[in-house]
Amino acid sequence: MTGTTAPTVLSVGEDGGHGWRVLGILCLLMGFASISTDIYLPGMPTMSHALGADMGTAEWTVSGYLIGFALGQLFWGPVGDRFGRRLPVATGIALFVLGSAGCAMATGIWWVIAARVVQAAGASAGVVLGRAMVRDLYQGPRAASMMSTLMTVMAIAPLIGPLVGGQVLLVMGWRAIFWVLVGVGMVTLALLTTLPETLPPKRRHRIAQARLSPATSPCCAIAAPWPISGRVPSSTAGCSPMSRVRPSLTSPITVCRRSITGCCSGWASSVSWVRT
Repeated sequence: MTGTTAPTVLSVGEDGGHGWRVLGILCLLMGFASISTDIYLPGMPTMSHALGADMGTAEWTVSGYLIGFALGQLFWGPVGDRFGRRLPVATGIALFVLGSAGCAMATGIWWVIAARVVQAAGASAGVVLGRAMVRDLYQGPRAASMMSTLMTVMAIAPLIGPLVGGQVLLVMGWRAIFWVLVGVGMVTLALLTTLPETLPPKRRHRIAQARLSPATSPCCAIAAPWPISGRVPSSTAGCSPMSRVRPSLTSPITVCRRSITGCCSGWASSVSWVRT
């Protein structure tokens, strides 16, 4: 008789005995998304000249990446809760590889801009779901330690990106920078196949139920910051209904506002760096 083998799933508090391997893969997921933001900045003048574009138009490649990165995070979170972590992350990496290859083969600046949006939308999957995988696997101090390591990688990666990009530019030209990103994405995708699923189907079902529950809905949280129990906290007794309304930190309005603010600040700092 032949039977089907269920996919390997890690539960909370387990990393399959390969803590360093899991950490390394998660660092790659966080790192290549950050380094892709500015690794090509040393080659931007050369790229704009080769594609017959002015620097003002070429700077849209930075803005396009930040916009795609911000919007992609709003998409991958719910998808990861519904279908697990590995498949959405693999899909995002595939989009990243496709976008990077599109930038490398571009014949016009607007082609590069469009490919950068695709690249960023895919890269954001690793950032969002990488942190979710830490939450799936670890709790307490161990989760805090893993998360601090990933945040350190995410902070350092943009600093070394221009250094790596400058060396690649000197040796092989600006298109090779994006081919390097293609290689990094393919290596990460290959390593991802060695990482078991961290969100089992039964936990996906509970998350889906929590999303449908009025008490945990972000929209409900805007108007009802405390659990729905039929009683109002004593600290708010006697206040008008509107004075008790406060926005949720996870409401769509707050998320969008913070994403747009991050895009604008990141774009301004990147453009000022290029011009100097």
